[in-house]
Amino acid sequence: MLSRPIVNVSIILEHNFVLHESYIEKYAQDIEFKNVYAILSQGKRVEELDYHIKDQLLYHSGKLCIPQTERIKTIREAHTSLISGHFGVSKTVAQLQRFCYWPKMNDNF
Repeated sequence: MLSRPIVNVSIILEHNFVLHESYIEKYAQDIEFKNVYAILSQGKRVEELDYHIKDQLLYHSGKLCIPQTERIKTIREAHTSLISGHFGVSKTVAQLQRFCYWPKMNDNF
């Protein structure tokens, strides 16, 4: 197990289409993302907040926004995935922060 190659969280997220479909549905109900998602879905811009929608998924500063109900799953997948690895807290958080976003992300670890 120690010789496992390092795989970024982005690989896991990019190839998990089931998660993506659930994100689209959950943005509309998520306390932190529902307003900005609704505005952007109507074709309006929110440039000052640096959010955008691509393929119906919400991004902030180029990072995939993770709805509240999906964060534990995302953290667990980043930590325990067979291809990524059982890293400690600091490495798991660093990987997540490179590709994912949610408000007060640092406060959750």
